[in-house]
Amino acid sequence: MNSIIRIQNITKRYGKNLVLDSVSLDIQKGSILGLIGENGAGKTTLMKSLLGLIKIDAGEIYIENHSIKTGYNKAVKNVGFLLEPTFYDYLTAYKNMKANVMMKSAFTKEKAEEINKILKFVGLSKVKNKKVDTFSFGMKQRLGLAQALIDSPSILVLDEPLVGMDPVGMKSFKEKIIELNKINNTTIIFSSHQLEAVKDLCREIAVISNHRVNYYQKIEHAISNIFTFEFERELSEIEIENIAKVEEKYQVANNKVTIRSTENEIFSKIAAAVKGNIIINYYKTEEDLNKFFMTNND
Repeated sequence: MNSIIRIQNITKRYGKNLVLDSVSLDIQKGSILGLIGENGAGKTTLMKSLLGLIKIDAGEIYIENHSIKTGYNKAVKNVGFLLEPTFYDYLTAYKNMKANVMMKSAFTKEKAEEINKILKFVGLSKVKNKKVDTFSFGMKQRLGLAQALIDSPSILVLDEPLVGMDPVGMKSFKEKIIELNKINNTTIIFSSHQLEAVKDLCREIAVISNHRVNYYQKIEHAISNIFTFEFERELSEIEIENIAKVEEKYQVANNKVTIRSTENEIFSKIAAAVKGNIIINYYKTEEDLNKFFMTNND
């Protein structure tokens, strides 16, 4: 397994308040992991722990095999993040980016070119010389992403990056995240209350509830498809037994069968199971992610 991040049994308290309780995650390189959970579930605390911005009480975090505790600089060297972006509102977008670079290293011609390239990528090149205090919330979120992309990080940690965005801005932002992952194989961890956005973006999903990771799985294994088959005649006992061998979660009503499965395609298997009984109608619907979240948030 090609793990880029290993979170091992970490615990965090604020005074007597337990926020994370023995949380573990093994995140693979190139993953897009969506963290979902109610307010106060511990998503932001988990991200800040991962970035070394807060000290954990117990457990270990390794990024690219470097410990946050003993090799912090090496661990976070290739990590970019968008948590609560702050800007110099009286400066332009470009000058904010320049200031961000100069906090870490010398400002060179190459860095200037990189800034222009990133601002173009996030869709801010036309307004790069406008002061940030004129920006909408969505534009500031994109500028925050631009800051996170300095030095081409191999890992991005994004806390509620889509909050407050209008549909157009959200669509553009999601496209940029997918593009980063596809072109650069960037590992992306993000939290969101926009569950449909989580479904659109992520490859894995983790539900944080009661201070722990209650569910962690690939998205295709998390969201069931509902398959409905209508047959030419009523199903025989043998045909029903054959269907049960294909998928345990099924319901039969005369000549109709409803099957819940995480598989994307099941048609050919059911057709083979009831060979000789013609399928006269078939359709597939996807389980609502809100329903999945409510089921796994306890």
